Amino acid sequence: MVLLPALNEITKMNTSKYKADDVLERRQEVKDVIKQELSERMKDYYIAIDEVALSNIRFSAEFEQAIEEKQVAEQLSKKKEYELEMARQDAEIAQTKAKGEAEALKIKMLAEADANQALDKSLTERILQYRVQMAYIERISDKIQIMVVPNESVPLLNMQDFINKK
Repeated sequence: MVLLPALNEITKMNTSKYKADDVLERRQEVKDVIKQELSERMKDYYIAIDEVALSNIRFSAEFEQAIEEKQVAEQLSKKKEYELEMARQDAEIAQTKAKGEAEALKIKMLAEADANQALDKSLTERILQYRVQMAYIERISDKIQIMVVPNESVPLLNMQDFINKK
């Protein structure tokens, strides 16, 4: 009757050094410490301890509920961290996309500005008047017989009337 009291004493003494939830998480460490101390104490009785089993560790219902709630909270926390990381990645993707679109727009606008400058250098007063007249011609109705134009402009002639009279 030496083994059982020593086992109970050493087990209680060593498990009390840990928080209740740590006993479950660090079960192997607790078992190793108990085995070592029990082996040392039983050496004088020529009893060799091969293995110590920590089974049927019981806690109060409230404590078990608290452990479960803690695990659920940890899982929720991990889920939130994952969602936060995904949101960060989505924001980074959106930011990169926006920068790319802005850069493309900037390049397009610079190209248009260059094209406008080249066009501005090539346009003469006469070409501009011609383009204005062509724009008028494209927009006027076929039924209009008389049209008022600015004094300085080249008159608009309906060449079709001359062709039809011949």
